[in-house]
Amino acid sequence: MIKTFLKQHNLLVKLFLFAAIMALPIFAGLKTASATSTVEDSAVGMFNQSDESFTEAAVIPFKVGGNFGFIMKINTDQPKVQIKEELILPAPGNWGPEENGFSISKDRKTGTVIQEAESSDGEIYYSGAWEFAEGDPTGNYTINVYLDGQLVKTFNFTVTPPEKQNTVTSPEKK
Repeated sequence: MIKTFLKQHNLLVKLFLFAAIMALPIFAGLKTASATSTVEDSAVGMFNQSDESFTEAAVIPFKVGGNFGFIMKINTDQPKVQIKEELILPAPGNWGPEENGFSISKDRKTGTVIQEAESSDGEIYYSGAWEFAEGDPTGNYTINVYLDGQLVKTFNFTVTPPEKQNTVTSPEKK
């Protein structure tokens, strides 16, 4: 009886199966295609703790306790956005403890922070700040930024040793 039904209603069964497969992401709680978050503007550089300013720079002088990182403006139609930062060093770094959404790779070259940011009127102003510690390497650094699991920005910059700190240059805009 079931074989007869399937033969007579083959197209109907195929359409039902197709619709069920297409609906799986919705029922699984995945985001729909209409959810968007984009980076409108961003920069990498140094944070000055004394006056809470930010200076855009592609070459950053190493100084124990010195703060560096990025700033960005995010446009989104979501009330919250998950932001993941990956700081990749040229050699193993002197990281703090793994806690509060912070993890360190086994080779100690990558530190990762995951957190949520709330939007206000569809905008998020976000800064990812990091601090140099005694023993951190100099050389080429990378920061990858992900919004809701999607890589949206890669910052590349150079950290110079104390003896090569004559000038600070601005990065090229991409």
